[in-house]
Amino acid sequence: MRFWIWFLIPLGLILSLSEPDRGQRKVVTDEQAAPLVAHVDSHLTTIWKAKALEPAPEVDGLTLMRRLWLDLLGTTPSLAEIRAFEAVPAGERQGWLIEQALADERFDSVLAERLARIAVGGQDTKMGDLIYRRRRLVSWLTGQVRRNRPWDSLVRELIQSEGLSTDTPAVNFTISQDSNPVKLAARTTRAFLGLRIDCAQCHDHPFTRWKQADFEGLAGFYARVRQNLAGVREAETGELEFQLPSETVLGMTMSPAEAPQDAAHADAAEVDSDTKLVIKAPFGQPVLLVPGKERDKSVKSRTVAPKVPFSPELLPEKPSRRAALAEWLTHAKNPFFAKALVNRFWSWLLGAGLVEPVDELDTTLPTDPALLQLLADRFVASGFDLKTLVRAIVSTRAYRLDSAPAVAGPDYDWDEASESYALRMLKPLRGDQLAAAVLQSGSLRPYDQHRAPLLRFANFTQRNEFTRRHGDDLSLEEAQDETLLQRLHLLNGKVVREITKDGEPFSPVTRLPLLAPTDMAAVDAAFLITLTRRPTPGEAKPYLERLGAAAKGDARSRVMADLLWTLLNSTEFAWCR
Repeated sequence: MRFWIWFLIPLGLILSLSEPDRGQRKVVTDEQAAPLVAHVDSHLTTIWKAKALEPAPEVDGLTLMRRLWLDLLGTTPSLAEIRAFEAVPAGERQGWLIEQALADERFDSVLAERLARIAVGGQDTKMGDLIYRRRRLVSWLTGQVRRNRPWDSLVRELIQSEGLSTDTPAVNFTISQDSNPVKLAARTTRAFLGLRIDCAQCHDHPFTRWKQADFEGLAGFYARVRQNLAGVREAETGELEFQLPSETVLGMTMSPAEAPQDAAHADAAEVDSDTKLVIKAPFGQPVLLVPGKERDKSVKSRTVAPKVPFSPELLPEKPSRRAALAEWLTHAKNPFFAKALVNRFWSWLLGAGLVEPVDELDTTLPTDPALLQLLADRFVASGFDLKTLVRAIVSTRAYRLDSAPAVAGPDYDWDEASESYALRMLKPLRGDQLAAAVLQSGSLRPYDQHRAPLLRFANFTQRNEFTRRHGDDLSLEEAQDETLLQRLHLLNGKVVREITKDGEPFSPVTRLPLLAPTDMAAVDAAFLITLTRRPTPGEAKPYLERLGAAAKGDARSRVMADLLWTLLNSTEFAWCR
């Protein structure tokens, strides 16, 4: 047994014994999602007929399984799970797959991570910040998802929470933006409304209706937020102030490293002998004056009152400004709140949103406005039920379509087909998905809630290390196309090398030749644990010949090691179709 396993045993036991009780888990039923599924299928069928589009054929069961596992569980199916699936009667397999994926506790963690990426991005730490606790936030979100807490309720808590980042994990939303009113307003509108109102923070937006006053009014709701070592709180007084253009901010007793976004907005900055930052505001671009920081009283400024940019009738009277903003933001009649989330989930599960980019609901026309409105209306009617929405989308016919049509001639309109969801978009795996898939390929059983806590913790540690080295842009919700460095990491990385190393007693390289009754069964299993499909005769032939010629166990292991290495480094492995 490797030394690191012995090292992790005490820590794994501690973590397994100290895991908090997250309450009763809720799984939504097919009956809850069925009405929306029927409406979506009927709507898309009508669209396809109107545009004379022949939708792609539906994928086979194994392809659907890989798709569901990667989307909802963040990894590929294990050989044990595939065997269980193939034991289900053919007519029941589709429903069985959806039930299994949604009932798996890994789904809660994946959905929680998805919500965290929406709210705060993907970076676990911030340079020089010892207070921010993103992993604590994800753990808290996992508990909320487990009980299927409504999205509007979750967002309200994220926006208005007070306390320490450890005791009250929801405050990490505020801390992630340095408790800065301008940053908080920008993140709030992009994450929860799908709007880029922050593009108007310097001047009126040239292409949309947003004015500078609209953005500053939203920032005004965060003017009384205070953060220190005691946590986040809301002061009873305090207003948002902006320096008038062409003035100079003097006497700010902090170093440049401590300065907030002022330095980023400045066209010149220098430090005098007293280490007081001097910032000249560029023309037409006001600089936020830091609440509670001393400054030259001769500096001219203007005070900004909190104000919402639309639907003011939805803004309630509340003692707390953030509480009022949270109620307005999540109101059932807010025209953007539900649309922003359903568009993001559609993009996540179908490969392309109804509006792309997902935070441009104000500037980009939906490819299907009626479908976006249908999804949003049903989401509101369900009480902002996240799991029902996910279940409905993965149950639609559009989710089951192949990534290529049955017949694609020179006149086939790929853009029209993809915009009408008549075929499935190919999706590159994110770094965390790729890491989980690689590690799962090294085991015949799933790393799920039934696995030993120590092994799950070791898997978690290796996944994090792989993801870090893979170098994804963690600020993005979706993966970008693979880079050369990422491909080289997969080719030469430590994890793939260890999985495909012969001589390891628990590795599939050693176990498959021993457990499989025939050479063909061993090759089949290698394809199943990596690509979740069986090989074609042409793919299997060279390895069957090599296995047949390799009489000894060690030689057969080397053949399987070559096969697994090839499959793990194939382009197909790094994509979801």
